[in-house]
Amino acid sequence: MSKHESEIVNFLKENVTPMKTVSYGTFYRASAYLTDGTYLPCVMFGNPSEIISLASRRFAETAKNAYEHRGVVESFVAKNSTVPIYNISKVELSPYAWPEETLREIRGETTMGWTAFTAKMRDGKVFGFGTRFNFEFFDLPQGYSYEDIVKINSGKIVDPTGVERDFTYYGDVHYYRDRPFFYSYSDLLPEK
Repeated sequence: MSKHESEIVNFLKENVTPMKTVSYGTFYRASAYLTDGTYLPCVMFGNPSEIISLASRRFAETAKNAYEHRGVVESFVAKNSTVPIYNISKVELSPYAWPEETLREIRGETTMGWTAFTAKMRDGKVFGFGTRFNFEFFDLPQGYSYEDIVKINSGKIVDPTGVERDFTYYGDVHYYRDRPFFYSYSDLLPEK
């Protein structure tokens, strides 16, 4: 633990509303600059204890089946992008971390493996959004922030003519998507 890590953790605790997950603990969604100046707009900061416990349990549960065990190990070791906290020089609020209250308005899977919804903005414009699984960070139309969202309509799309309607398979519908993100862990962050 360094003084710099403490400063990052203090910023997160003072400025970012934590997001609790069922299996992985509590996370603080923010943006980060790496020590080489690289900007990461979407980073989930959390305490590693819950994910370590889950990995240990799953490794033990699958130890007798080589195929399952390999898949579980792969999911913990090679599927997520992690940045060590010592490589982070600065953190700030992420423009893509929608408030949890807004995210809770998104209800249900629209079709297997896909969730579509629309967001109505303060100025009356409506935009379509979609995700396969991730709700941690969402892209936004240029010139808008999550603070402009006044209403979420689950299971809706904006069709190619610009009309909001119930979800159907339109090949040329534009969706603002979930954004890829990185994880970074610190023992100084709360476990739960």
